[in-house]
Amino acid sequence: MLRVLSCLQTEHDKGLVMLAACVCLLTSLAAVNLLQRARATDGDARRVWLATTGIVTGGGVWSTHFIAMLAYTPGFPIQYDLPITVVSLIAAAVTTTAGFAVAVLGQHRLRAMIGGAMVGLGIAVMHYMGMASLRIPALIVWMPDLVAASVLLGMVFGALALMVAMRGEGLLSSAGSAALLTLAIVSHHFVAMGAINLLERPDAAPTGLLLSTVTLAVSVSAVAAVLLIGGLIVALVDRRSGHQMSIRNMQLDAALNNMDHGLCMFGPDGRLQLYNESYLRIFRLSPGQVRPGMVVEQLLAARNAAGTGVADMDQHLAGVRAGHKAGVPQSRVDKLVDGRVVRLNYRPMLNGGWVTTHQDITESVTATEALNAAKLAAEAASRAKSDFLAMMSHEIRTPMAGMIGMIDLLARTHLDEEQRGLAEVAKESSRNLLAVVNNILDFSKLEAGRLTPEAIGFSLGHTLKSVTTLLGQQARNQGIVLEIARAEDIPPWLVGDPVRIGQILFNLVGNAIKFTRRGSVRIVASHRPIADGRVELRIEVIDTGAGIPADIQPMLFDPFTQADISVSRKFGGTGLGLAICRQLCRAMGGEIGVDSAPGRGSRFWFTVQCGVGERPEAASPPLQPALPARTDRLTILVVDDTPIIRTLITKLLARFGCQFDVACNGREAIDAVQGKRYDIVLMDMQMPEMDGMTATAAIRGLDGPASDVPIIALTANALVGQREICIGAGMNDFLTKPIDPEALQAALARWGKIRSHEAA
Repeated sequence: MLRVLSCLQTEHDKGLVMLAACVCLLTSLAAVNLLQRARATDGDARRVWLATTGIVTGGGVWSTHFIAMLAYTPGFPIQYDLPITVVSLIAAAVTTTAGFAVAVLGQHRLRAMIGGAMVGLGIAVMHYMGMASLRIPALIVWMPDLVAASVLLGMVFGALALMVAMRGEGLLSSAGSAALLTLAIVSHHFVAMGAINLLERPDAAPTGLLLSTVTLAVSVSAVAAVLLIGGLIVALVDRRSGHQMSIRNMQLDAALNNMDHGLCMFGPDGRLQLYNESYLRIFRLSPGQVRPGMVVEQLLAARNAAGTGVADMDQHLAGVRAGHKAGVPQSRVDKLVDGRVVRLNYRPMLNGGWVTTHQDITESVTATEALNAAKLAAEAASRAKSDFLAMMSHEIRTPMAGMIGMIDLLARTHLDEEQRGLAEVAKESSRNLLAVVNNILDFSKLEAGRLTPEAIGFSLGHTLKSVTTLLGQQARNQGIVLEIARAEDIPPWLVGDPVRIGQILFNLVGNAIKFTRRGSVRIVASHRPIADGRVELRIEVIDTGAGIPADIQPMLFDPFTQADISVSRKFGGTGLGLAICRQLCRAMGGEIGVDSAPGRGSRFWFTVQCGVGERPEAASPPLQPALPARTDRLTILVVDDTPIIRTLITKLLARFGCQFDVACNGREAIDAVQGKRYDIVLMDMQMPEMDGMTATAAIRGLDGPASDVPIIALTANALVGQREICIGAGMNDFLTKPIDPEALQAALARWGKIRSHEAA
């Protein structure tokens, strides 16, 4: 160290030494600034900035060295070898560029240390090549310890300079890094100069292309000027672009930090480059727990420490690696250990890195689960409602079936006029009650969406005529004219649901007759073509009744609503008829409405969509006999748990001339068909011990001819789809309660004839 100080005091010009130090500091500041720009860019732009940094640093080292050599006064004339001098400049630029590239492309402390050491080594390479270009009449003898110390100082201070530069981009960090780089260059140079001992050799005459000190001074001045002016220009441009970039960065930071989604950006090396505040908030991390340069595993470890790690770490990492390997956008849902749910979206970048966004979807998932639970509950409630309707249908219609059947049997006996009149009143009252029950069941089926209109061929003229035939006597009894006006261009055959159209029409015409005291009720039918060869059928029911106030009309088609609550007491009705009509119209692609005014009558209209059909060919179902048919040779098994219904059915069978046995439940029915041959089984659906469908399945599983006995379902459950359920269970036919004697006789005749054909 004393040798170095002595060399500085006795063999160097102090002014030029200070000049060398200033040039070194200025070029170091420029180099650090360029290095920061290289860090902030990527791809080809980064390579350009790294090359510029290396050139500026190499030029600074070279200028510092030769300015300091101009300050060197050993007492001998000095010249320099031109080729080696130029090569030393190139070597300085190349070696320092390589060191900066290692530090920047690595982006972590070890790489920064290695890159800085390479920069220090480049300083040494340049210095000793510059000393090799020295031409003096003397022999240079080197002191090995000081040579080693000079190289070590350059590498240590170079490593420290780049480690400081890689830790941040602030003013203090840049100044510290430039100071350390200046110290690396200056300390290396003067310690290396202290390692020289000169032995005079007057006979050593320099040869080759030589530079004088004056020429070298001009060259160094030119290089230093270029570096300083270039550095100034770069600084000015960088200041302006840095200001603009600062504004853009502030805007970008504001945008990123105000996102609801957490964001992370990773480089091609898999290390974190950028994150926003939402990421910290979602995973409950502090700024000190996350820093650029972390790998995914370190980031997940920080989240685990904060209690917001993923529940299945291995699966998460496997998904991340698979996404990175595939290089395509992906999305996944992770459950955190704290119970929250986060959606992760992975998007690859062109440079090999990727961006992930994180969204806390816990509330959405909870809401979806609640909706699913509500949906399941609603479906369960709907099933319960359907089951309740089926039960109520059975429980209400079963006693009604007995009542209507017994009244009908009573009316067919020998009665006097008074008794017959009472029986007819009881029969009509029971049928009105059945109509109320049917309305309620129809409305419930429509509300549940369980009613699907049919699409069969029908004649509108026949449908209109059937309604007027059924209601004509009622109109005549009230002195009202009931007439039909049907447009001539309506297709004679349509495809739709004539039963439901007739139901709507029957309801509207019945209401019109009910509320019209004098005048007429007219049915007007028309149509218009619509898409796909279909037509919209429009039917109007126009009466001369009392009319309906305007404020009441919007409520007419609501359930349980009538124009006046006193109407139900005066005329009867549940207020469901028009509500059912509206839902039937909508089910068939149409609508219903009313135009009315008090004292001017009413015009109810409805539309439905129909296809255009052709006249069907007349045909009878296979083996279906014409009625009346013989049933007096049939042996019937009646299976029903209700004594009244059993009595009613057996009396009807006796009238038909059938022989019969009875069973009270499904088990008795199975035993009966195994012990005796029956032509037909009349099977109730809902019975204790064993229901009708279970008994039917058991009978179909028997061995021998008993398994083929025709089974006709008798049920009070008139809900839509019940017929299909019975047929699917193995039954052959389906009749509803209250039992229509003619329908029962027709079914017995049909299946009795089929049975006889099978036996033959």
